[in-house]
Amino acid sequence: MRQRAQGILLAAGSALLALGAPQTDPGAAAARHRQAGLRYLQEGSLQAALGHFHAAAASDPDDKISRHSLGLIAAQDGRLLDALGHFEAALAIDPDFADSHFQRGMALDRTGRADAAIAAYHAALRANPELLPARYLLSGALRARGDTQGARRLLQGIVERAPALAEARYNLAILLQEEDRTEEALAQLREASALEPDNPRTLLALGIALAELGELPDAVARLRRTVELAPRDPDAHYNLGLALTKLSQLDAAVERFRAALQLAPRHPGSRRALGVALQQSGDLESAARELRRAVADFPGDYDACNTLGTVLMRRGDLAGAIRHFEEALRLNPLLVKAHRNLAQAYQRAGRADEARRTTARSAQVAQRRADRGRAILLVKNGRSLLEQGSAAAALEAFREAQAASPDFEDAHLYAGIALRQAEGNLNGALAAFGTVLELNPQRAEAHYQRGLALRAAGHREQAVEALRRAVQLAPSLLEAQRALGALALESGDLAAAAAAFGVVLAWHPEDTEARQALERARQPPRD
Repeated sequence: MRQRAQGILLAAGSALLALGAPQTDPGAAAARHRQAGLRYLQEGSLQAALGHFHAAAASDPDDKISRHSLGLIAAQDGRLLDALGHFEAALAIDPDFADSHFQRGMALDRTGRADAAIAAYHAALRANPELLPARYLLSGALRARGDTQGARRLLQGIVERAPALAEARYNLAILLQEEDRTEEALAQLREASALEPDNPRTLLALGIALAELGELPDAVARLRRTVELAPRDPDAHYNLGLALTKLSQLDAAVERFRAALQLAPRHPGSRRALGVALQQSGDLESAARELRRAVADFPGDYDACNTLGTVLMRRGDLAGAIRHFEEALRLNPLLVKAHRNLAQAYQRAGRADEARRTTARSAQVAQRRADRGRAILLVKNGRSLLEQGSAAAALEAFREAQAASPDFEDAHLYAGIALRQAEGNLNGALAAFGTVLELNPQRAEAHYQRGLALRAAGHREQAVEALRRAVQLAPSLLEAQRALGALALESGDLAAAAAAFGVVLAWHPEDTEARQALERARQPPRD
């Protein structure tokens, strides 16, 4: 997708440049060369355009269009370092030249410099908030960084501005599904499929979403059409097989799983799913054979281990069943059904003490899961109280959630927020944020909240470090960008302040406070 987008956008860039020629020119010769270069660029005659742009740039030191166009040609040829030099020369002439920021971002992205690419896309959007290609590629860069919420917000804005862009709807749907917002994802996929009825990728995602929501006949119809359009795609056969299994159409499901495995013998999930379908159809011997191979191909597949154990237990092979249940639990100690299956196998094998101990562990695991569910509800209630201004009551709920589920990140995160807001207990808040980061060092919100607490405690340098980490992990975390920008202004780090407030303006161009802060950061230092 990215390579195709680059080709389209490079071609579109030349057409836009023809409209963007400056109204006044230092010299008629430069103007003639520039216009000739733009004409050749639009026609795709890159070598002919190249000479004219070089001549125009040599004649007019302030010709940003020709320098930008030289960058386009270099990028099209794969000379990315040369392209970057030309784009940067154009930006030296006009720091608010959105097209050069955007194309520079693309070149940086292609060279693997993700941080710099994200900064360039933000600069492009700050200069031109309506530059949809920059929004689109920024969403992809943020998703690759792990900032999926930021990517999703960008795609939602793109879909509002360009509702006929099916690819944006598809990518938005994928992110919504990752957030367990399947009904919203389904709506986007229906729209995308209406725009591109024969796009197999969209049809596949639509079929999966329909199956997840229990709309199985419609799911099967969409997935059958996907198989017709993409008969060499093992994912299409596999997902059709899953939907058919749910409808108890087991012979048809087995056929689809075998088709997937013929195309890709080690296709993830297909061998296990084939074993399950064979088990449900009563062919235990074939099920055991396929599941043994699934376990051999994917030793970490605890579901395959557990399912193989159930098949072996039904066939009377208690020793084999016990071995695979134990392996499933080694891989996933929280797999309640494997605990229960193992207890049953021990009991049948006459190992009553081990059966009792396993049953007890199963109850403990089930209780742990119930405690996590309770903690989730407590945090949800606490957040509501916090939003209402009842920080003390919220803190009580968060502490109860911490006790119920000590490894639940959100319980510690929001306890820290409440400690800071309700009691001004900065040490307690820092300890809570530290616990979150021990559980998940990539939690951007925890770095941000830790930065706020450190700033309040007077630890400026540590606060800056925490906020920088927050915006590195989640560049769309705008409150962290604001806090980082404010600290940078206070310390005189004008470049860092300008970068942070520039990001805020890329997302919210109407933010007057951020614009004023950016203007202060851009003012030359006084002697």
